[in-house]
Amino acid sequence: MNLEHSQGFFQCEMNGQLDRLHQIKRKSVRIERGRVKLAKKRTIIRRIVTDRKKPVSFRGLLTLQSTKEEVIVTFLAILELMKDGSVTIVQEHLFDDILISPGDNMDKSEENQISDENATGVTE
Repeated sequence: MNLEHSQGFFQCEMNGQLDRLHQIKRKSVRIERGRVKLAKKRTIIRRIVTDRKKPVSFRGLLTLQSTKEEVIVTFLAILELMKDGSVTIVQEHLFDDILISPGDNMDKSEENQISDENATGVTE
């Protein structure tokens, strides 16, 4: 076996691998949903937290999400709600579930969001 023969064999093998890769790509189907809006997710979480009489489970909120994007946006929404004082986060012990309760600024935060939307005509 000489170098040219080895190179030809390698090239054929690589082409075969590429063909298999293209077949796999053709078979896979990707279903995409509409983009998840951060402002909408904040509103949904705000409603869930205020409607419940007891704290909401962080783990429970995340398990309701069907895509990675929804999980990420939910997490970001919770961080924003926590930052503006709309929700309070409590974790009793290490590795316990995180519990989300209405914060002191829950009503003010909702009013600010509505006035921001009215002023700009745009939601995030």
